Order: sequence, then C-alpha cells, then structure tokens
Amino acid sequence: MTRAKQNKGARGEEKACDFLQGQGYRILERNYRCRLGEMDIIAREGRTVVFVEVKARSSERFGLPQEAVGPQKRRRMTAIALCYLKSKGWLGEPARFDVAAEGVARGAGAVRRGRRQPRRGKRNGNPLQERFRRRGNLKKQGIGYRG
Repeated sequence: MTRAKQNKGARGEEKACDFLQGQGYRILERNYRCRLGEMDIIAREGRTVVFVEVKARSSERFGLPQEAVGPQKRRRMTAIALCYLKSKGWLGEPARFDVAAEGVARGAGAVRRGRRQPRRGKRNGNPLQERFRRRGNLKKQGIGYRG
C-alpha cells in the first residue's frame, strides 16, 4: 500500500471518529488488530458495541465507498468482532456493524454512516455467536465458543 493511500485512510478514519464522537459515540479502539485482521474503529453507542469500517473514495468511478464491503469482508469483520468481544468478555452484549463512507461526489468531504444491524439469534440473543453457530465456523476460526 502506498504512503498516499495510508494517509488518505488515516484522514478518513480521523473524520469518521470526529463524526461518531459528535453523534455521541465513545471510541473504544482505533485500528484494532488481532490474528484475524484489523478493524478500523470500535465504539460504543449506549450499550451497543459498534464495529466501524471506514471507506473513502476520491471518485465514484469504481462505485460508492460502502459498496466495497462485500461478503468476504463482512465475514472477516464478523470474525474480528467475535475475537474482540471474547477478549473483553462481552460476548452477550448487543453489537452491530457500521460503514463510515467518505466520498467526494455528493457533498465533498461528508461522512455518511450506513448501518447493518445483525439479526438476533434464538439461543442467547447474541447475533454474532448465532451466525457462527449456524455455519459451524467457530472452531474453524479458532474461537473456542461452547454453546
């Protein structure tokens, strides 16, 4: 990754943090890393843990920034979120994913937030655990969940 892209990403994350704090979020972590990957921002909105992926584009030539978060990226984000929640002992806490999209075209420099609320599971109400339990991926991801 070039230095210019890293700087652009850092500026986008800074804008997103400022935006989220202005909306009443409390930033818990920035650039959280575990063996499964990296999460740009982890915040709290009330009791809900919010995992934020920041995407920035200089033009819409290759689509909107939020469209860059495809199925593979969502699976990775879910695994990283589970890793984080487990490390904090928060597996039962409500959680969701947001995409903070920064683009030039519609409203220069504006940060837009898109939400993706996970469905609630039937067993214990934790949507992340339920999603992985249904797919049987907890062991495969190396996350030792018993349930």
